[in-house]
Amino acid sequence: MFKSETTKYSLIISLLLALAGSALAITVPSGITTSPVTVGWTQTDWDSASPNNCNSTFLYVNIKIRGDTTGEYVTTKHSHSTEPTWTESVNLQPDHYFMLGYTCATTPSGPGSSNSNNSYQAVNFTISAPTTPTPAPPIAHPPARILFSGEAFPGATISINLVGETSGDVVAEKFSADNDGFFSKEILVRTEARRVYSLTIQDKDGNFSKSKFFAYDLNYGSQYEENIIVTPTIVLNKSSLAKGEPLFISGYATPGNKVEVLLNDKVTADAKAGDAGYYRILVDTNKLILANYKLQIRQTDTKIGKASDPSQAITIRLSSFIFSGIDFNGDTKVDIQDWSIFLSNWSSQDEKKRKLDDLNGDGKVDVSDFSVFLNAFQLAR
Repeated sequence: MFKSETTKYSLIISLLLALAGSALAITVPSGITTSPVTVGWTQTDWDSASPNNCNSTFLYVNIKIRGDTTGEYVTTKHSHSTEPTWTESVNLQPDHYFMLGYTCATTPSGPGSSNSNNSYQAVNFTISAPTTPTPAPPIAHPPARILFSGEAFPGATISINLVGETSGDVVAEKFSADNDGFFSKEILVRTEARRVYSLTIQDKDGNFSKSKFFAYDLNYGSQYEENIIVTPTIVLNKSSLAKGEPLFISGYATPGNKVEVLLNDKVTADAKAGDAGYYRILVDTNKLILANYKLQIRQTDTKIGKASDPSQAITIRLSSFIFSGIDFNGDTKVDIQDWSIFLSNWSSQDEKKRKLDDLNGDGKVDVSDFSVFLNAFQLAR
């Protein structure tokens, strides 16, 4: 019997020597981890009569490697009565088998000589490549699903952005609302993590609505749904006005929705968005007291009674004189910065810029406009 060792290689030994009390005993080392491997043999019953041994002076041992139907002797060694034991280092390769044979001879001329009996028996053994376990396929977890849907305005461009703490926002999806201003987009997330998303919405004129943010602790297979009414976009004709000047507010909302103007959180005026989503509201400043106001816009779907968030606040200033005409930088103050802009416009070769200095509205830019500015500047101080 031969011991089979399985480490890096699996060695399977099949003894083909059928002769009882064989003169050739094959040994294989234990603990095989690498190639080459030392294979040994020992001659026994040296002086016994045939057929149990060579009964000769010289014993030649042959090592043969075979990978298919052909074979090749790779080495030939011999022993004799004073060298009954011998070992050989063999390079063991996967999916090959090797043959050890012996030939008895009466002279040292080697196997196949005229004075050798050329008897040959072999021990075959096969080296099998180590089997690598097939890794289990990854578990297919169902993704988390987030559905963003709601009401914006016709032709709105909507971006769903993944908000990163260090890398900034990454656009996860970008799409457009339909002709009625409605939108729906589902995103799939194949991880369990905390995620923050923002929605940015832009109307067809390039104006942005107020962004919205959503935070989720996502789990595999979880589902989330957001039904959103987007804040309308907002454009003002001016942010500084004299009492009695009209304040025009325009932008886009969902067609048919009611758009409301909030001054200091109170509804002051409203209008219905048209079929294209466009709205325009006139605020009569004669009904307002002289003050600074926080202006915001929101829309309401009256069919379901749901309103959007108010827009970002804009400060407007209502004065008793034509303050708005000299607040050139729109910061609701009249100071040295506006004086610098007035002088820059005055000396400009650009006719459009020069017309900004026509403070009395007579179609000319002259010293009378200069007087208007100085008078308003003094009153503002």
